[in-house]
Amino acid sequence: ITERKRTEELLLVQKELAIELGSARKLDDALKLCLDTAIQYTEYDSGGLYLLDPKSGDAILKYHTGLSRNFISSSKHYPADSTQVGFILAGNSAFLDGENNIRPLAELAAEEGIKSLALIPIKHGSNIIGIINIASHEERKLSSFVRKAVESLIAQIGNVIARSMAQDETRKS
Repeated sequence: ITERKRTEELLLVQKELAIELGSARKLDDALKLCLDTAIQYTEYDSGGLYLLDPKSGDAILKYHTGLSRNFISSSKHYPADSTQVGFILAGNSAFLDGENNIRPLAELAAEEGIKSLALIPIKHGSNIIGIINIASHEERKLSSFVRKAVESLIAQIGNVIARSMAQDETRKS
């Protein structure tokens, strides 16, 4: 596929996501749309979306797909002082395939059979509010273009997630 064609696809994906997010009524709906779109675009098969709890700083798994119960049970919550939250707060993306590892994730990911992993922080302004982890049970190396495109896509959803979180809080009070 040519770069021009991939750019056209990305613009279409971004447009469709913006339209769907505009009609999402609940935070859970917005999170599902965001993760599912990122998985679809990368052609990976699973993933999870974590948000940082504003009070405790803990990372809480808010939406996931394509992962085993055991994996979810072991990775649904990371305390604020954990290595995983430290990685999130560093604000850097990581794209891992069979050749690379992040030590704290390697054992759990290996047990799950994950062979490729993209970890992309979610930002709202200058604040990091979470992370999207997109995974594949087959080794799939993402091109530089796809990496940048997914980072761009996720950069746009930080504001939507923050807005949805605020609306959910308003509804609760």
